[in-house]
Amino acid sequence: MPDRASLNSPFERATIKYSVEGTTRVQWELSRLFTDPGPHVFTLQGAHSSTDNNTFSNIGLPVTNTYFAEDSDKRIFAQTQDFYYRVKLQTPLRVYYSEIVSAFKNLKFRDYRLAREILRKEKLRHSKYTSLSGYLLKRKRYGERCTNCTDPLTEEVTNSNCSVCKGTGLVYGYFTPVPAYMELSLHQQREQLDNVQAVGMQKDMEFKSCRMLGDPVPDSYDVFVDSGSDRRFIIHEIVSSAEIRGYPIATMMSVRQANFSDVVYTIPVEGV
Repeated sequence: MPDRASLNSPFERATIKYSVEGTTRVQWELSRLFTDPGPHVFTLQGAHSSTDNNTFSNIGLPVTNTYFAEDSDKRIFAQTQDFYYRVKLQTPLRVYYSEIVSAFKNLKFRDYRLAREILRKEKLRHSKYTSLSGYLLKRKRYGERCTNCTDPLTEEVTNSNCSVCKGTGLVYGYFTPVPAYMELSLHQQREQLDNVQAVGMQKDMEFKSCRMLGDPVPDSYDVFVDSGSDRRFIIHEIVSSAEIRGYPIATMMSVRQANFSDVVYTIPVEGV
């Protein structure tokens, strides 16, 4: 949950009244100090990922000088509410964007302020004292199917080292990297000789109790990239360790360091 001042945005906050089958309403509040002249044109935007700004697209028609917009389409079909909204504001002077909101962020104002302050302190702890600085690669779960390695009938991935989809079955495989922190736990290590693929000795390094911020929410098979060493860690089991009314603050997880021959090392990450 980013600080409004760091985004140079006039939005105080945005809230969502979510409806699975009906109409979802997104409302917003602007700062009393906002002085851009009108008209103020608002456009609701949505995406399935909260980490890649390039995937957001317009929903419905723009609205002028109002405080809400509505989405009448059904966006989710499984058990995960993985659709995100933001509001674009166009004034005669420039363009602004609200923070990204979802059903998880539908907090009352007092809880919202508490969550923002706890996240700020948690991020300070990660950045100053305990954690690796790096990037989170969110694995794609929807999009264009890879025709290079997926079976045309079953859509099964036939090449886990595919250069097009990185073994995910979807073109590009992962969304744009976003800055993140991870606190590593003590690890377990095992070496074994692989006679099947004739690659020699393989080392399996597993970290049982790692900690990350709850926003953005990490999922199984996402990848964390350590910016200092370029090591890449594949996330497995995830447990939410702190929440405010269902909104995740901190997340515990088990991760495995990917072998240096893994295809995830071919994903370019700026600054690594």
